[in-house]
Amino acid sequence: MEFNTEVSEQNNPTGEQIIAGLDSIDGQSNSFAILALRDQVYVQTMGNPQEGFVLEYRNGSEEEHYQTNDSEIPLDRIKEVFLAFAEGDVGWFDTFAWEPMFAGQTGVQAVLDEEAPKKSGCMTAIIFLLVPLVSLAGYLTVCP
Repeated sequence: MEFNTEVSEQNNPTGEQIIAGLDSIDGQSNSFAILALRDQVYVQTMGNPQEGFVLEYRNGSEEEHYQTNDSEIPLDRIKEVFLAFAEGDVGWFDTFAWEPMFAGQTGVQAVLDEEAPKKSGCMTAIIFLLVPLVSLAGYLTVCP
């Protein structure tokens, strides 16, 4: 089992570590948490304590990937879900209204993927500028 937030990673976390990690979510420098039992089996959340959280659940495949209709879930409810999930209890699943997630659909991971280039945008721009220049330089030195 692995528990990750934007600022920490823990293997085989205790319940106390999961709670502390969820309590550290502020919606700014730390805005998400993922608890994975194994590859492609996880719950994840994103949000902040003031406005609430969205919740996703994936049970092994794209066909079993869901997001709650409610994007204002209180932090205490998110804690209950994460702790139950860590214990192998999925009874909480039926207490939410869910929408299936499909390839290309926006969810927590899509938002995280969108933010990644913002954090490294300068380096990406440099790479996009250098690659054509290096290719052109190689072409000019090979061609008469």
